[in-house]
Amino acid sequence: SVSEAPDGSIWAGTQGGGVARIQGGVARAFGLEDGLLEASAQVVHHDADGQLWIGYRTLGVHRFPGSPAPGAGESWGPEDGLPSGGITAIENDSRGGIWVGTRAGLAHLQNGTMTRWGVEEGLPHGHVLGIHPDRHGSVWVATMGGLARVREGRVFAFEPRHGLPDIAPMS
Repeated sequence: SVSEAPDGSIWAGTQGGGVARIQGGVARAFGLEDGLLEASAQVVHHDADGQLWIGYRTLGVHRFPGSPAPGAGESWGPEDGLPSGGITAIENDSRGGIWVGTRAGLAHLQNGTMTRWGVEEGLPHGHVLGIHPDRHGSVWVATMGGLARVREGRVFAFEPRHGLPDIAPMS
């Protein structure tokens, strides 16, 4: 994925080459030696505070206060409550929370607390394809099995029986 930082630089994740930053027409790669947890960076995202979030293929999500640096930031994986280490989407909401989509469900990080949703909580499928917080306080979640809306902690799934086509929505 691709994300724009507050300074206008463009960041892109790669499949095995870490992340790349393009600033002023110059590219710079960041890898394991720069503090990344793994070389496959599936998702890159800058939150409202300008912090860089990197979602990995297998090791969860990592938040850097700026550019990657050894020992900087904080990370979360399945051992910390994420549904899976395979990250598929990251978005921030208007309340300062971060929504993380994985191959096995959805998580919300806010003020040090993680809440998670999966099929058991009403998602049509565990594999999250995309996340969109709307201006009304709902979070829309595209999954391999349909679309869901999370509002006030509850999930409402939109599936073929609700009129959606019988195929997975694209992110």
